[in-house]
Amino acid sequence: MDRLSIEILSLIAAAAASSGPQIDLSTVYDVWTLHDKPKFPGSGKPKENSLASCAAVSRDWQLAFEPFTFQTLVLSPKRIVQAERQGYLTPRRLGYIRNLAVPITFPLPWPWDVPIIFAQVGEWPPPSESGDVEEQTTIEGGESADAPDPPWEDVEGSEENDEDLDNDGYMDVEDDMQPPEERGYDKLFTAIVRSLFRILKLAPVHENGQPYINLQLGFPVPREYGWCFAKSIDEPEAERLEVGWYNPLYLDLGFNQDELPNLPVIASCSFDLVSWSLFFAPETVCKIASKMPRLRKVKMHLSDMEWRNPELRVGLRERFASSLPLLPQGVLDFELQYSRRVPRDHSHAPASIVPPDEKHDLLSQALFNFSQRENLLRFSAKGSFDLNILGTSEKTLAASNGWPKLETYDIGFLAITPSGQWLAMAFTDTPNTDNFRDERWGPPKARLSQTMRIVWSAPLGEQHRTCPA
Repeated sequence: MDRLSIEILSLIAAAAASSGPQIDLSTVYDVWTLHDKPKFPGSGKPKENSLASCAAVSRDWQLAFEPFTFQTLVLSPKRIVQAERQGYLTPRRLGYIRNLAVPITFPLPWPWDVPIIFAQVGEWPPPSESGDVEEQTTIEGGESADAPDPPWEDVEGSEENDEDLDNDGYMDVEDDMQPPEERGYDKLFTAIVRSLFRILKLAPVHENGQPYINLQLGFPVPREYGWCFAKSIDEPEAERLEVGWYNPLYLDLGFNQDELPNLPVIASCSFDLVSWSLFFAPETVCKIASKMPRLRKVKMHLSDMEWRNPELRVGLRERFASSLPLLPQGVLDFELQYSRRVPRDHSHAPASIVPPDEKHDLLSQALFNFSQRENLLRFSAKGSFDLNILGTSEKTLAASNGWPKLETYDIGFLAITPSGQWLAMAFTDTPNTDNFRDERWGPPKARLSQTMRIVWSAPLGEQHRTCPA
């Protein structure tokens, strides 16, 4: 086996990769099922048909197979810690990555979970990077690099936790467990982002200078909701928010984004909305994306569903508007889904969230300004906006330079504008004002927030910059 040429080994590796198991990135956030069971149980060892087993045959086999085993990776916080400490994500291996998903799973308080301890900034790069990085094993401990690195392994399955299990094999939930807002998730999120950036800054820039990594970030449904007896793990999470037991968390960086290194290898970045209780603060996604100077596509699925604290919602939208200019000028494709539930009772008169000293919604105006960037080709925004996002006012049109290169302009309006006006009256069978009760359970996906769409799909020059309606 060791006598095969590199050319033959490369052909074998390509054939094995094309017929072997594929990682489905659409399922990376499906971490827990009900009753606290991992969605995809695993022992941490390579699967029988894993390409990582082939990479462990010899040095030549490793070089032939690693471009495929590292092509698509799923890194949970625990795996990020391992990569930083053990240094197995070397520059060579980072150069193979094309798709990288990071399901940001937070551990529960001790003793329910084992804490995640991150390295200090001064400890990076780890000692293993300073030596001969080419002689490292495929993955520490025989773990598979092409396996989806399941985030459920963030929870250590050690014997010392067995005493916390009841007779059915499930954990007992203590009544005095801290609520999520008191668990330090904000600091842990900061540590995860710092550590991820420290790793990715070692990724080499290819000779053609083009970015090559598609990055995907999101918060899975927290583990504790798998302890409940319900039809789906999303149900107890949404229910606890509805009755006010828990408050949603909007996580920010907690530091100046200038402290992060630039990542010129990121080609696209997606911020996904999965959990009912854990969200990216909108300005956070702009700060993170601002450190990707060669970013070509950005996809933001964010939450505008704050309904208990109107002042918080206003602040989130205003900071989002002010941070949009941080996005790199090279962005060609911009997609925003700003989800919010709409009540079916049309006698409901929501209060305006437009500041008293403003005539229009600041976020709508900021998005219109962003759509006129010189390099932008595709622009899509769906959410609660006013008509100013179309540039309908005479003052806005007078200051507008049109859309130099824009090919697609896709706007989706929710039925209620930020000023509290109704744009449409939908079918009302059983009216209510409960934001959750219309298709109550399940992840907050785009289909749950119906929008009216206005789409242009042609080059938009100065002569086509007014709303046809």
